[in-house]
Amino acid sequence: MSRFDDRHRVPDADSLWIASDNERGGAQCAVRIIDTTPARAAALRMRIREASAVRHPSLARWVTLKEEDGQLIVAREWLPGPAFTGPMPAKDAVKIMVAVLDGLDVAHWHDLTHGRIAAERILRGEDNTPVLVDLGLEGQGTVAADLRA
Repeated sequence: MSRFDDRHRVPDADSLWIASDNERGGAQCAVRIIDTTPARAAALRMRIREASAVRHPSLARWVTLKEEDGQLIVAREWLPGPAFTGPMPAKDAVKIMVAVLDGLDVAHWHDLTHGRIAAERILRGEDNTPVLVDLGLEGQGTVAADLRA
């Protein structure tokens, strides 16, 4: 039995699945299955390990990173809401960005970068909190480049 059973592809999301985590009582996780080289896998393992130690309400938490059937599997907490996209009042957009930038500031303090901040990577958390997903998943970058992305 795999740790992540009952996998279902998330519509309109490349290589993203929702799965039940058998080591966490069947809790739902967002799972990415990544085909990569051994060197890139090692670098990704290091970045995800570092990112998983960072805690902030506006940063999605990593659950695990493992290899299974020759592929790298990374799992993060499942966030129920859709992304914050589309037109919205300026005051709502400012609240979202302040929360995300606060989380990104914590990540940068730990010398972690996101790499590709986009509206589709800011999801609604349980209490409608904006949550930035995939911290550490993108390639190496710099804090300065993160701020220009």
